[in-house]
Parts: sequence; C-alpha cells; structure tokens
Amino acid sequence: GRSRPDPIRSHPPETLVLERYRLLERLGSGGFGVVWRAHDELLHREVALKRVPIGVGGDPVDSERATREALAAARLAHPAIVALYEACAAQDAFYLISELVDGETLAKLIAAHALADEDLLEIGLALTDALAHAHARGVIHRDVKPQNVLVPHHPDERGGGAKLTDF
Repeated sequence: GRSRPDPIRSHPPETLVLERYRLLERLGSGGFGVVWRAHDELLHREVALKRVPIGVGGDPVDSERATREALAAARLAHPAIVALYEACAAQDAFYLISELVDGETLAKLIAAHALADEDLLEIGLALTDALAHAHARGVIHRDVKPQNVLVPHHPDERGGGAKLTDF
C-alpha cells in the first residue's frame, strides 16, 4: 500500500505536540522515529522529543520497542545516560521526552577526526561506567555504537565526556 506522510515531519517548527512541547528544530531521524529539539511549555526548558509512529501505518513492533526503551530508561539514573523525562502514547504515535544534550554524536566527531586520545579515554570511561550502572539494574543496551553516544560540548564533572542514549 501507499505510505501516508508522517504528520510530524510535515509540520513546521513551532507545532505544539501533546499540548505541551513546541517543536523547534528537527535533529534527526531513522528507521525508529524522528527526534526534535522542543521547548517544554510547562517547565520552560528545552528537551529532546522522539516520535515513533504507531496505529494506522505505524509498525506495532516499533511501539513495543519504544515501550521497552521507556521502561529500561526509567530504571536508570546516571550522569552518563541521557535522562528520560516522560513517555506517553497518543493516537498516532508513542513519544519519548528526554534530556537534550548540547553536543555531537561520537560518530560525527570520529568522522571529523575531532577527538584527542585523552577525549577518547574520557568517553570510554564514561560509557563503561554507564553500562555497569545499567547492567546492575538488569538493563542491556544491545545497540552501543557511535551514533548512540552523545558527546556534550561542555561536559560536567559528574558525567564525564559522554552520554549514552537509545536504550
């Protein structure tokens, strides 16, 4: 059959989602969903909003995967893991609202040869600590790759040089 256009992709920035999150900028997309930088109108902060289509035209497997991601992330609280703020299902999509990391993916930084050996060591230590935290809580990532590692422009002392996302 014909695929229907993704409603959130066709909306311009400034669209209000879930009566609370104002879309500001599309950050990326993949087979699993579209991620936007958004403004939380209630708490007055910027967040990352991931929309996974469900229902008519959406893959039920994606909905199950989004639910698993939300349940896994809810069990984790670590400075080197992107914090999940909210997860909810609407008629046409499942939404994951999380911490917005001001930075780049490790994949982009590797491609640009932008990391010194010391940076790589700091990133590796942060990731091993994050994974140990997750494993101690029975959560296995299953897709650790440079595209799922965010490197903040201004890392804080607590989290080190990286944040793992997409559990």
